Amino acid sequence: MTAKEAITAAKEHVQDLFRDEGIARVGLEELDFRDAPRAWDVTIGFTRRLPNPDSPMSSIAAALGGSGERVYKIVRISEDGEIMSLKHRHFAVSD
Repeated sequence: MTAKEAITAAKEHVQDLFRDEGIARVGLEELDFRDAPRAWDVTIGFTRRLPNPDSPMSSIAAALGGSGERVYKIVRISEDGEIMSLKHRHFAVSD
């Protein structure tokens, strides 16, 4: 499986799993090939609607021109194209 094939498979997998949640702006964030197990780790980011439109975070997102929070998922795909796992990816925010 090539890098481009892994990215396409990861995007399609994320879009399929979260299709009922109204996600948008799906895109590649990171790509890494692991030797053991031989697999691609593809980090996909997307915007998800905030569950409570009256929350302070919704007001901040709207003020910044966004419609929800940015979420990141790592999709692990084996060399033969099998989806092995999906995990949440946290990015540390520093001052």
